[in-house]
Amino acid sequence: EYSYDFSPDFAELRAVARVEFANKAMPAAATKPEGRVNRKFLPYAQQVTTIVSLPVPLDDKAGNVSAWSADGAKLARAALTTAFGELEQLLPRTLALTADDVAAMAAKTNPKGNVGGFAGRTQASPGTGESLLWGPGFIWYRDRP
Repeated sequence: EYSYDFSPDFAELRAVARVEFANKAMPAAATKPEGRVNRKFLPYAQQVTTIVSLPVPLDDKAGNVSAWSADGAKLARAALTTAFGELEQLLPRTLALTADDVAAMAAKTNPKGNVGGFAGRTQASPGTGESLLWGPGFIWYRDRP
């Protein structure tokens, strides 16, 4: 499932991919057929969030909306391209994670970070203006499109 939206102050555009796999058979612990798709019975459930910030966000919501929508929403389109491109890079990485990988990324020895209103454990800062957290689920942030 893919979705995208803006932060409450419209300073950041956010794209989210949620990947969930359910067993075909009902889990033994489930008491109703719909329990098969209950999140606690899913054998796999991860989320990847990518966030792209305005180059110069304002304290004014209307100003941020105007910036995203200017010139036929050129900036918003570029940010969506960037955000979905990064989802494309992170989804295969997410699908390959083992329980040990998740435990290592969530370890308290990794410093805490906060990007785009999301908190998690810092995994990498691959380049200037980019951050990667585990929150759980990857949270990638670029502070400009």
